Amino acid sequence: MGILYNPWQYFTSIAPPYWEQFANTVSGNFHVSWIMCCTVTVWLVETIWERYPFSLIKHDGWRRVVSFFGIIAIALAMHFFFYFAQELTWGEAIRGTRRDFAPDWRWLHVGETAVFFLVHHWFMDNWPAWKMAPKTAAEIQRDHETRQAMVDDIRWTPGLGWGVGTGALVGVAVYFVAVRALPIVYNAITVIE
Repeated sequence: MGILYNPWQYFTSIAPPYWEQFANTVSGNFHVSWIMCCTVTVWLVETIWERYPFSLIKHDGWRRVVSFFGIIAIALAMHFFFYFAQELTWGEAIRGTRRDFAPDWRWLHVGETAVFFLVHHWFMDNWPAWKMAPKTAAEIQRDHETRQAMVDDIRWTPGLGWGVGTGALVGVAVYFVAVRALPIVYNAITVIE
């Protein structure tokens, strides 16, 4: 709030905010958007992923710590990736402008984009990726019991460790490949001459 005044209220707030240099804005939308990304990631982990892979950690304390920091890491990756995609779509952000070119609004749109992935799972049943079929309460209960039995049967082995490690490395590699490939794809597409 201290940056809303002229001159900035240095003694009553953090002015300028620490994110000004790398986010190119003094707007609080930077934090609003990453909190929205965190919230969406919590719901993705809870509903779509059914707490996997965090459910593989048997010790409650470690599972909670790894889940907490894992969700934040996933959310921050989503946060910066969606901002990068907007930079490619609309061009470089211009500080002091409005609408699509303003970085403060772009950060807010990052959170809105993340929420869209949640609005897609909940309201569109992830179509066309898959189609959900209605189930009875007994079928849902049986699915939960089967899933829990599967998680309970998993034991940490060297093969599982290699699989989790490889999966994490492949996920990070796919993220950076997408970041490198998006500019090439966007340069190949001309919508308006």
